[in-house]
Amino acid sequence: MKDMSCRHGLNLTYNQAYRSKNKGLEMLMGSPNESFQKFPYYCYNLRNVNPDTRTNIKVDEHGRFEMLFIALGVAIDSFIIYLRPLVIIDGAHLKDDVYHGVNLLVVGMDGNNQTLPIAFGICQGEDGAGWTWFLESESLSISQKKLV
Repeated sequence: MKDMSCRHGLNLTYNQAYRSKNKGLEMLMGSPNESFQKFPYYCYNLRNVNPDTRTNIKVDEHGRFEMLFIALGVAIDSFIIYLRPLVIIDGAHLKDDVYHGVNLLVVGMDGNNQTLPIAFGICQGEDGAGWTWFLESESLSISQKKLV
């Protein structure tokens, strides 16, 4: 707001400056909808570059994004070989004006109490359905790796 006032002599309200900033960021980086549509490509490339990486995307009946799960192969290997047989799970709420959700995280701990992210994901809310889907994806990823 100060920059626009000093440089161009325009007095903007906070709301006008906020909307302008968001529109500029969208023009530079694309919209969140475009980003959600790129998840399948991102997951495909992760699996190609990182062996044993597990990804899962859940969409609704209209093809709209609902949940995402990603566990990097190297993190799964590290958990199985080096870390304590214990996982720590938590969710962090994403606060945005348009898209709300929860970032889910699974970490392991080594003998020096250092943590290593094993898996992460996004879901619509920190509820039973979201955690169940996420943890079933996580346990399937680790158990499949142990069988190999």
